[in-house]
Amino acid sequence: MIRLLIALLLLGALPLLGGCNPEDVLETAQAYYGELPDVEQAEKATEMARVMPFYVSGAVLALLLMGVAILNGLENARALGRAESVRFGAYVLLLCFVSLFLAMSAERGWLPAGHPLVAFGVTGILAAGATAALAHARPERAVVSVGYLAVTMTLPLLGILLNGDVYLMDTTASLFIGFASGLLLTIVLSDPVRGGLVDFLRKREDDSSRPR
Repeated sequence: MIRLLIALLLLGALPLLGGCNPEDVLETAQAYYGELPDVEQAEKATEMARVMPFYVSGAVLALLLMGVAILNGLENARALGRAESVRFGAYVLLLCFVSLFLAMSAERGWLPAGHPLVAFGVTGILAAGATAALAHARPERAVVSVGYLAVTMTLPLLGILLNGDVYLMDTTASLFIGFASGLLLTIVLSDPVRGGLVDFLRKREDDSSRPR
């Protein structure tokens, strides 16, 4: 299961890593700003080429953070018992199927370009609020709750990016960055989430220090 998750995350990162390619940037600008005159299209492409390395770097870091949250959730689910482990694994596989259907059916205009701040703010607030609410409801399950939320947010987005007609651009990258920022903000401000992670890491250290 862990290898499957890592493979999915690496596969989903490929479109992100290709987002800085000049040809891809030009193709993206033409796809989203095709109705503009050639001069304005060239200006949009130039601006996109300037900012995309920053968006791609942030999105890759966010993807790595979400991958860690998913793997920690899986490991915590295993510690909570076989039933919880099966439930978490089934949920991950369910979202994998959802991602495949999204990859087949997503359209280029599912999210317009040029709205990074809105995407960042909405996703950040959603992630912070949902994570804090789940952790406060059941503090002993804070880590696995974060894992469930990370799966819910990550896999559908990766499925959309796997579609050949959907391009990485500022708004899409901001969804990943906003979610990761909301998750980090919750870790900083929420005692249940932070306490759950501390207990989880302490148990991991205790298990690793035991003689085998």
